[in-house]
Amino acid sequence: MNVTGIFVKLPTAKANADYYLEVGFSSAAGSLAAGASIDIQVRVAKEDWTNYTQTGDYSFNAVDTNYVDWSKAPAYVSGNLIWGSDPN
Repeated sequence: MNVTGIFVKLPTAKANADYYLEVGFSSAAGSLAAGASIDIQVRVAKEDWTNYTQTGDYSFNAVDTNYVDWSKAPAYVSGNLIWGSDPN
């Protein structure tokens, strides 16, 4: 599997955040050249397929319907924050 995903519970809940989705890549996924980008599409479902309530979630953006720079979706590489900001 080249792409991995896991929900991680924050050690201490923060404003509008208690879990986060960690997306990772195996070495078999290859490398992304400097300045290049990829499109990652994720579908998340509960075991019983009921809807999540996104209102109040830290990274939820109900306004934009097209791709935008969104600082509330932080990105880390090797444990270092390279994009965005974590919830307070």
